[in-house]
Amino acid sequence: MSNGVRAALVAVLLAAPLAACSSGGGCGGAKSCSAPGVPPVVVAVPRATAPWVADFMTHGAQLGAKGALKSGDVPVEVVAGDTASDVATAARKAAAEHALALITDGTATDAVDAITEPANVPVFVVFDGGANAADAARFKHVYRIAPADHPMAIHLADYVSGHHPKVALIVEASPYGRDGAAQLRAAFARDSIPVLADAEVTSSVGAAPALVAARRKGADTVVVWGSAPIIAQTIQAARGAGWAPSFYTSPDGEDPYVRRQLAQHPDWIDGLTFVSGRITSEQGPKPYDAWRAAYTKLFGVEKLGLTDGGREVTVPPTWAQYPYDAVKLIAAAYENAGGAGAPLVSALDTTVITGANGDERGFTDGNREGVIGDDVCFERFHGLRFAPVTDDVLLQGLPTVDQG
Repeated sequence: MSNGVRAALVAVLLAAPLAACSSGGGCGGAKSCSAPGVPPVVVAVPRATAPWVADFMTHGAQLGAKGALKSGDVPVEVVAGDTASDVATAARKAAAEHALALITDGTATDAVDAITEPANVPVFVVFDGGANAADAARFKHVYRIAPADHPMAIHLADYVSGHHPKVALIVEASPYGRDGAAQLRAAFARDSIPVLADAEVTSSVGAAPALVAARRKGADTVVVWGSAPIIAQTIQAARGAGWAPSFYTSPDGEDPYVRRQLAQHPDWIDGLTFVSGRITSEQGPKPYDAWRAAYTKLFGVEKLGLTDGGREVTVPPTWAQYPYDAVKLIAAAYENAGGAGAPLVSALDTTVITGANGDERGFTDGNREGVIGDDVCFERFHGLRFAPVTDDVLLQGLPTVDQG
């Protein structure tokens, strides 16, 4: 990436539509009103490399900011970037502005924490499930509201074990891919699931050579842990060669990019299963449906751009719940503490909110995970729409979210 492009990305600053409040707290008829004197929440998004992640982080945080304080909205500032240095830029901005918090996708947690911890700015990870992203023993001020790789890997291994699979593991050559793969290897070993092939791949090289080797060794199940481009390339390589193993993926299998890349062969996506967090809670779909209505009112309906069964497919907001919950929790802790910085960090260990889908979100001293390990779901594509699997006893009865 050129210095000019990098500078342009870092310079992108998207403020939620916030209007200044009067001293009395009135908004003067404005649609949105920021509370006077409240520091912002800074959101660092990977806009160019992962637009799906960037979109749900941005929109979820902005919706969470609306009315989060008794006196108005939380100011939200979004910095677009894609490399560790860009995330560090966002971290320095958050530290310099004494922000309420920094929300990230989990990139370069070490570098980010080194900048934000001295300034007492908490960091919220809302995507990366890596073991080190929310390690309370390493990071004093890093929290995660997103499913972690460890429970997702255990549940995935337990789920596929009944089918007696012979696994080929395709891993993106990145910290994100490697951490998920490490958790999967341990889970497969625990369940005595044979892994016949295990290969790291990149977008430039592709998975074709690894798939040829896996097929020769007798694999019948391919598990891909990586970003959407890696998933799409792997499926294309296997199906294009006439091989039809069962496919399981990281949460990125939900990324609309995968379906759009396979649009010429929609049958290739059919049956793909991805592991993710539960969209709805044990309370049923009503809390999520109400939250989704508010989300759609503010941002509209995202369309996939493809039809299935004669109907246009829509993309439901799912992961946007996590940055939404993060902002609501940050705002509640800020009000409980009476200020930002060290008081807010302390208050985060005792503050609990009800999240978008009705689940409670909160932390305790020593526990930095805001999504419990049992809140894992497997969603399977039927055509271009996905639904919870029906052959897992823990997931029976989960509703399918509307997708047009």
